[in-house]
Amino acid sequence: ISIDDRHYDVQKISQEAITERQYPQWGMKHVDLDDVSLAVLQPIKEILKNVVGNAEKLEHTQHILDSYLQPSLIRTFQNGVSPEQTPSHMVDKTILFSDLVSFGKLTTHFEHTDLIDALNTYFRIATESVRKFGGVVNKFIGDGLLAYFDGKDTEDALHASIEIYRRLAEVRENAPLDKPHSYLFAGFGIDRGNVIEGNLGSELKRDYTIIGDAVNRAARIEKLSRLHSHAIIFTNTIKESISDDWDYISLGQPELKSLDQRGDIFALRNERVKYPVVAEYINKAIAEHIKRMNAKSELITKKNYE
Repeated sequence: ISIDDRHYDVQKISQEAITERQYPQWGMKHVDLDDVSLAVLQPIKEILKNVVGNAEKLEHTQHILDSYLQPSLIRTFQNGVSPEQTPSHMVDKTILFSDLVSFGKLTTHFEHTDLIDALNTYFRIATESVRKFGGVVNKFIGDGLLAYFDGKDTEDALHASIEIYRRLAEVRENAPLDKPHSYLFAGFGIDRGNVIEGNLGSELKRDYTIIGDAVNRAARIEKLSRLHSHAIIFTNTIKESISDDWDYISLGQPELKSLDQRGDIFALRNERVKYPVVAEYINKAIAEHIKRMNAKSELITKKNYE
């Protein structure tokens, strides 16, 4: 089959030497289906329909797996290896941790369907941006996410953060004030270091993830974005890995609980957001939203009474 140029896109599973054809009288020829009787054509149609249907099911299954699993696990499956057999190992990674600001304040004041849609908008933007620059979203954590890049790709993590930041700004500008999408602000923490990558959990529940100081440090410095009025914050390790073309400022050496301090913390200067003001803005927006909802409720009550 492999030497016959009429065959293409054929996946060869195995090969063995054949010295003599069992059915030398058999051959292949082109068939014009328009000239074949209905009795012959119908079974062929059924076979082709089943083949196409199975292919569509496989494609749909592949799409679901791509949505739920990270690329490294997909590649493991494709190589015929169970992820359970993959030993944990140390790897150099650039870690990106992102989290929505004050989103918890919105959860009791908006419809749950709108909240889920807003969260999914954030996660979609974040996932697309991380993948665009070669990163992997490891997991969603509440209204935040953990992503990573190859250790050397520190600038890609910064580019992904900037893209998420700017796309969320576009969402806020175009969303109605009575929707939680108007209040999607995110902070970003980035660090680089050796982390452990592998399986965690038990036979009942497993998670293929990364753990280590770099992960914890990225999460901790992301919280500093609320205190220092900057959206994208990174460690000295990142600063030493990027070019001098980046415009950043030092935030000094804030204490990071239970973690070794490794020099100053830095922030991108051109991605400034006054997070204390953001909190005030969200609180004010919630108050206005409640006022509108109360007025709407009173109007409905009045109409029902009349």
